[in-house]
Amino acid sequence: MKEIVEYHAHIYFCTSAKSIRAANQLAEKINNRFKVKVGKLNFKLVGPHTQPMFRVLFSKDQFSEFIQWLIFERGNLNILIHPVTGDSYLDHVEYGLWLGEKLAMKVDKMDYSLMKKNKVREYCNHYY
Repeated sequence: MKEIVEYHAHIYFCTSAKSIRAANQLAEKINNRFKVKVGKLNFKLVGPHTQPMFRVLFSKDQFSEFIQWLIFERGNLNILIHPVTGDSYLDHVEYGLWLGEKLAMKVDKMDYSLMKKNKVREYCNHYY
């Protein structure tokens, strides 16, 4: 079995004022309740993502509590939850779990050069 380094939750939003407000409110709630790393709202499409989003990094130990809370607190926002194992393609496409609608991914945009060297942290810092 592959080792899971940590988990990421990609929380997607639309560019409408209502959706941006919902994303900001959820990010604030997460920051207030959990000791996780919450990224800024990213309006630029990065990597394989086809919608604006923000990312939350959390540990294996936080998975159960955080996901159970997120199920009920996400509102109408779509969320991809995936492990970080060192294989970006498999992490996002094969191992990912979705809350809400499953969105399309641009898998051709994934750069595997850092992942092949098993430099997960460097890869994440490069792209996020």
